[in-house]
Amino acid sequence: MTAVLTADLLQPHLEAHPDLVDDALAELYAGQPVKLSMDAVEVNAGLLGLNPADLLVLSLNKHQTAAKFVAFLQGHGIAIFPLTGLQAGPADDTVDHQKMSDFAARSQAFRCRIQVGGRVMGSGALVSPRMVLTAAHVIQQVLDAAEGDEPALEIIASDTKRYPARTAFALPCHPDEHSGALPPATLAKAHMDVALLRIDHPLGRLYGHIKLPDAPHEWTGHSRFFLVHFPSGADTGLSIGEVTRQGAGDIRLPHNIAAAGGSSGGPGFGGDFQFLGIHQGRLGDFRRIVPYNQIAANDDFRATLQSDAPPRYLWSLDGSLDSHLIIGRALFFDALSAIVEGTAPQLRGLWIRRMRTDSVTGLSFSHTLLDGFLRAHDVPHRIVRVPMDLGVTDLADHLQQITDAGPLDTDENDADARLHHLVDQLNSAAAAADELLWVYIDNPPAGLLAQTQVQLEHFVQAVLGQSHLRIVIAGYETVGLHNALSENVADARRANRPNLLVEHLADFSLRDIELSVKAMADALDLGWGPEMIAHTARFAVRNIPAKFGTLYDPSHFRTVSDIVREEARRTMPS
Repeated sequence: MTAVLTADLLQPHLEAHPDLVDDALAELYAGQPVKLSMDAVEVNAGLLGLNPADLLVLSLNKHQTAAKFVAFLQGHGIAIFPLTGLQAGPADDTVDHQKMSDFAARSQAFRCRIQVGGRVMGSGALVSPRMVLTAAHVIQQVLDAAEGDEPALEIIASDTKRYPARTAFALPCHPDEHSGALPPATLAKAHMDVALLRIDHPLGRLYGHIKLPDAPHEWTGHSRFFLVHFPSGADTGLSIGEVTRQGAGDIRLPHNIAAAGGSSGGPGFGGDFQFLGIHQGRLGDFRRIVPYNQIAANDDFRATLQSDAPPRYLWSLDGSLDSHLIIGRALFFDALSAIVEGTAPQLRGLWIRRMRTDSVTGLSFSHTLLDGFLRAHDVPHRIVRVPMDLGVTDLADHLQQITDAGPLDTDENDADARLHHLVDQLNSAAAAADELLWVYIDNPPAGLLAQTQVQLEHFVQAVLGQSHLRIVIAGYETVGLHNALSENVADARRANRPNLLVEHLADFSLRDIELSVKAMADALDLGWGPEMIAHTARFAVRNIPAKFGTLYDPSHFRTVSDIVREEARRTMPS
C-alpha cells in the first residue's frame, strides 16, 4: 500500500463510520503503552484548534500505525483509497456493484505477498487469524531446503510490513504440472499444490480474512471470476474473467485471466464472491486454479486450519506477545465461551466480585477482556459501558442517554416501569440487528444512592429475561442482587431459569499461570508439552513470595507476564 493517508480522505469515513473508527483504534492499541481514542483526539483537537481528522492522521503517522489503521478499515469493507482495478464493477448487470465495492475493499486487506529469501514469489490470503493460504510451489525453496538451512519465509501484509512465517501444511505440486499438464488422477490428492503458512501475529483479526465455507460451493458451467493476486509482484488490483467447472471431480479449473509470476497462490472468487480456489499456473491456452472443494476434502488441511480457531481462553489482549499475559481469568472466559457458543442458554451474564473490596485490580480490565474476547470470536455484538456514581439518581434516564435507546415514555412516572420499557427497547433493537447487546456496569467509586441501588437491582432482573441482552456487573459486593446465581459453568448449563455466573477476583495460582502459558503455547505453535509449561510457570514465580505456599498476589501479574513472554520469545521457531 503506497498511498498516503490524509485528513481529506479520512474525513468522510469519520462522519459515516464513527463506531468502526473507534473499533479500529481499540484493536490497534490494545495492550499497548500508548493509547489513542476518538474521544481523546476530539478533546485535544479542540484545545489545539485542529480538525479531528488532521490530528488523528498526525497521531497515526507519529505512532507508525497509519497503514494498519487503513488495512483494518479495508478489512471491514471501507475503502479509504480509491480502489485499483474494478472500481465501478463490470459494464453489465451480472454483479451487484455495491457488493463488488465492499469485496474489493476487503480483498485489499486480506491479501498478501509471499516472500522467500527476500524475493516475492507469489500471492496469498489470510484465511484465519494466523493462517495464510497459498500454493505450495510458491514456497518450494523452503520445502526443498535442508532442516536449519531454509531461506527466510515472510509475508508482506496489507499494512506493507513483513511478518515471519513458517510452513504449517503443504501438499506439493506434481512434476507434470510444471509443463502445463494435469497431475495423474491417482496422484492428484497427494499433489494438490497448496500450503498453509503460519504467522505469529493474528493479522486476520485485524484485517479480516477469507471466510472459508463449511461446504465448498457446488456449481457447473461458466462463472464470473475475480482473482486477487500480485502479478510479477506488482499491485495491479483485482482481475476479472471467467472460470469453468464441469463437476465436483475436476482436478483443476481453467480460467482466462492474464496472470504472471507472483500470481500463484492468489485466491479466486465466483460471481457472488464465494471462494472457489487458488491460482496455480497455466493449463494449455488457459490459466487454472486448484478448486477449494478438492483442498477442503483433505483431513490434514482441515485439522491445521482448525488449530487456529478462535480461542476459548484469551491469553493476551491482541493475541500476540506484545501484550501482557492474562492470568487467572479462566472462569470468566469459560462463561463467555458458553454464552457465545450457546451451550448454556440460561446464562445471561457475569457478576465479577472482589475478595478484597479495597482493591480495584481486574475490575476495569474486565471490560477490556470482554471486548477482546468478543472481537476474537467475530460474533455480532455491541458493548455499552455504563459508568455509575452518586450523581446517578434516575437510572432509566442515565441508561437512555448512554445507549441512545430513543425517547422513553415521558408520561410514565413509575421508575421501575420506565426501566422495563427501556430494556424492551434495547432488546428489540438488538434483535433487529441480530446481535447481542452487552451492558457492562462499572463499579461506583463512591457507592450509590439507595434509590439508584434499588433501580439497578430491578434493571438486572429485567435484563435477565431478555433474549438479546447480556450483562456484566463489575464489583457491587454490598448490593443484594436477588437473582439466580451460578458458581461455575456446569451449574449455569443445568439452570432452568436465567442466571448470572459469579466470578471471584482473588490471588492467582501456579495452575492459573499454566493455563495461560498453555493457551499461549498453543496459539503460537511453540510445541511445548506439559513439562515445559509447568517449568515455565514455576520459573516465572521463582522470586515471588507465595501466600500459604501456593497463591500469589495480583500485584505480581506484570512480573510473571514479562518472564513468560521472554521465555516464549527465546524458544520460538525461527
